[in-house]
Amino acid sequence: VFGNVEGSDSVSTGEVWFRSSCNNDRATDTLDLDLVVPVEALIPSDLFITIYRIDGDSAGPSYRASVDAGGVVNYSGFDNVAVAGPADTTIERADVARLYRGFQRLNYWSLADEYSGRTCDPYEFNVHYCRTTVVAGGVTKHVEHDHGCVGLAALDALTELECFVDSLLLTTAWTGERSWPCK
Repeated sequence: VFGNVEGSDSVSTGEVWFRSSCNNDRATDTLDLDLVVPVEALIPSDLFITIYRIDGDSAGPSYRASVDAGGVVNYSGFDNVAVAGPADTTIERADVARLYRGFQRLNYWSLADEYSGRTCDPYEFNVHYCRTTVVAGGVTKHVEHDHGCVGLAALDALTELECFVDSLLLTTAWTGERSWPCK
């Protein structure tokens, strides 16, 4: 859901195709436009996305990974990871655009700042925690997600987004395994 940018294979060349519809209030008069948008236009220059995972049952990986607008990924492994300490790589700017678009599709900025035992009812004890942070256009938003929160549709979508972040930031190269619940 989050990674599918409509369009063509030209994403790898730095262009993303979007389908746009304009309607002039008459249901029968719809104008469809194909727009080619440079990847740079889709990514705020100050974009910085971070994912921080803690697996409190001492069996799964705990780490932090981030990416900037240029596609530079920084990782730091803490516990139960194949690579402890810092590592880095680079991803394509088109993947950075896909990642940012995933946050937009979720309407991430409308989510609560925290989903935990203090804020969720019902709550089921769970030891998995994920914090995502996005800086874009001078605005910083973070969401703390204790996976014990249940019953909210937005949290299923947030979990899917967290797994998408891990996928695009290539964290399994350092953790050695996919993080729960992304298995």
